[in-house]
Amino acid sequence: MKANESFTKLVNLLGAATSMNVAAASLDEGNVKVAFNKWKNLTHRKGKQNKDWLGLSESLDQAGRFPDEEE
Repeated sequence: MKANESFTKLVNLLGAATSMNVAAASLDEGNVKVAFNKWKNLTHRKGKQNKDWLGLSESLDQAGRFPDEEE
């Protein structure tokens, strides 16, 4: 059960990362409308991928941070 939940969360985080990449690529190509729609989907509190984006952002923010070990 936990493995399925973790895998689902991972897939959702990867989906959010893909949407971010599509937004960036669209902006590079000059397609502002597609870029804005993808970004809004990620960042607006009612966006379809908002929770996944927040999870991805939090994960990236925590990358490389390890709790101090107590001796």
